Amino acid sequence: MATVNQEQRKYCSARLSEIMNRKRAEIAAKYPVTPGKTLSDDEKLDLIKSGKARLKAKVRTGHYGYLHDAFDFSKFETEDRPDPRQHAETEKAERECERIRDTIFLGDATEAFEMLRAFDK
Repeated sequence: MATVNQEQRKYCSARLSEIMNRKRAEIAAKYPVTPGKTLSDDEKLDLIKSGKARLKAKVRTGHYGYLHDAFDFSKFETEDRPDPRQHAETEKAERECERIRDTIFLGDATEAFEMLRAFDK
């Protein structure tokens, strides 16, 4: 069993990071994010004036310019929603990445290089 020397370890870690970054980008491109709805300042002001925006229970505003932070707009705004499959696939790739990293640092050199090649496909 040949262990991975310091130079090989450094190269493998850098290569593994490159591969993982590429995989993250491929996965992100594969699953689109559903865009959320954000309100402009004018829309927020209209909601405040019409009484539709409710005052938050505990409000601490340090400046009158942040008055819109005192109101709750959660019924009218939504956040971007990534596809849940993206998270699952990214987690799977990250677990494999960590398994390879453990092999690089703790395992056999031949096995580490083979795992790195297989992960690159």
